[in-house]
Amino acid sequence: MSNRRGGAAALAGLLAMAGVTHLVRPGFYDPIVPGALPGPPRFWTNASVARAGR
Repeated sequence: MSNRRGGAAALAGLLAMAGVTHLVRPGFYDPIVPGALPGPPRFWTNASVARAGR
């Protein structure tokens, strides 16, 4: 059971780090935004952080 908790904690840490880097270094994520989405990539990078916080 403790192994499962360790894995969950590691995943939570990874997702938290990704959320922080979306805000601190958004230029890293802008190039992977699909071109089919309307508007600038930075909008979608920022929107993905706002949505994840809900």
